[in-house]
Amino acid sequence: MKKTKLLLLILLLSAAGTYAQVGVGTTNPQGVFNVDASKDNAATGAPTVAQQANDFFINAAGRVGIGVLPGTNKLLVNGSGKFTPTTTNDGAGEPVSIEMYGKAGTGTYTSVGGIKLSWYVATGGIDILRGPSDKGVGLGFSIASETNVTSEAMRISATGNVGIGTTSPTEKLDVTGNIKLSGKLMPGGNAGTTGQLLFSQGTSAAPQWISPSVTNLPTFYSVDGVLAGNRNVVMEDKTIIFSTDNTKVNAYNIDSGTFSLDALNDRVGIGTTSPLAKLDVQSSVKEVARFTSSQTLNNFSHVAIGNASGSWAKLASGSGAFAIRNYNTDATVFYSDLVSGNTGIGTSSPSTKLEIDSGTADDSGLKLTKLTSASVNTSTATTAALGVNASGKVVTMGTSKRVDSVATNGVVTLPVAAFGTYKVTVSGSHGNYKTFADEYLICYANTFVKITAVHLSSAYSNGTTSIATTPPNTDSFSLTPGHGIYKLTSSMVYGDQQCNLVATALTNTEIISIKTQVLW
Repeated sequence: MKKTKLLLLILLLSAAGTYAQVGVGTTNPQGVFNVDASKDNAATGAPTVAQQANDFFINAAGRVGIGVLPGTNKLLVNGSGKFTPTTTNDGAGEPVSIEMYGKAGTGTYTSVGGIKLSWYVATGGIDILRGPSDKGVGLGFSIASETNVTSEAMRISATGNVGIGTTSPTEKLDVTGNIKLSGKLMPGGNAGTTGQLLFSQGTSAAPQWISPSVTNLPTFYSVDGVLAGNRNVVMEDKTIIFSTDNTKVNAYNIDSGTFSLDALNDRVGIGTTSPLAKLDVQSSVKEVARFTSSQTLNNFSHVAIGNASGSWAKLASGSGAFAIRNYNTDATVFYSDLVSGNTGIGTSSPSTKLEIDSGTADDSGLKLTKLTSASVNTSTATTAALGVNASGKVVTMGTSKRVDSVATNGVVTLPVAAFGTYKVTVSGSHGNYKTFADEYLICYANTFVKITAVHLSSAYSNGTTSIATTPPNTDSFSLTPGHGIYKLTSSMVYGDQQCNLVATALTNTEIISIKTQVLW
């Protein structure tokens, strides 16, 4: 056996020295060593691509070709290859393999081969992706999940775009999924400063870091916008509440009742979160509302009140006065001077505490609906009649008193405040009997007061004295000039009795004594 091996070695060395090339399975070796596993190489010339596929070559430059003639690299392989390195990290080794393979592509950016990286049965790797032509190539990086599902995690296209989570990146970095950044974000090499925001500069420029302001940071506080949902805006110790629920009574609220909008019932509340009217103002201070106009002192500020179909009124205030006016004509209906305290109805210049201008001559403009001339005064308290003086002011005309059931020779006294002429009238229904009243006159110093008796029906004569129906009559007398009040007392009896008229001076000039005699 040893002799046989020695003979074979001598023959090989002899052949090498003779031909300088060794061919195994071929008489036409390509290079210093050529193994033709299928023995299909031609006797002359270079083998075809198909014939090279089962050959092993080593050329004079020491380059190796497997399945292909050697190229410019130390090793050139045409076909798949698998390497199983031996590891000793834990003393027992790990089942790791590296496999290079090729495959037929099925379209643009599909795999035409690559390197398969395996550990146990989990497989990842790098795929070579063909481009849209024979001049483009991309790379696909695959991983295996913990359940051994292989999927592409990242891709570099032939255009240089990198995609993470996407197989068709359209930008230099195209990520589908979340991004977590622990370092600086530096667009244009600038990381910005504290408090700055990143603003887009359009499609052709990198974004920039800019300090926020009302001008470069448009929000719904500075421009129109739409709130997408409920929002609470806190300003120091105050809160503004915005709600998208239009069925809530308190949908929009500032500081829990300072201002409230009832979107359900179209009401506004100030000082309340549940307004009961279109505008409901509730205040804990005396001044509930205040309206101020920029008009000059003599111009009034107005608040209009009315409805869609009726006449409007306006509340006017200014120059220390308050008024209610007709909205269309500006005519004054009510006016109150807050300085003098005078109030006018139908006039804007009242001269007394209450002045009424009816707008019509001889019409006071004052009506007492429940009190008429037919009304019966049941009170026995002292009252005074009213009248109008030359300037239109209402003054008292004297005092009066209702007297019920005055007995025969009864006396009623009325207090008076000033000297004057007073006439007392007694009236009533007494059947066929007569009611007489005493009349009183005041006699001032240096004057004569003439007392005249006048018969009220036909002239009368008793044969001695005649009394006419109109003055002067046949029987009169004069009072001596003096200062005082004189009482005239008359009495009458039926039959042929005499009618007496007596004048008596009263000492108390502020008291009128009424003596009524009912005779029967």
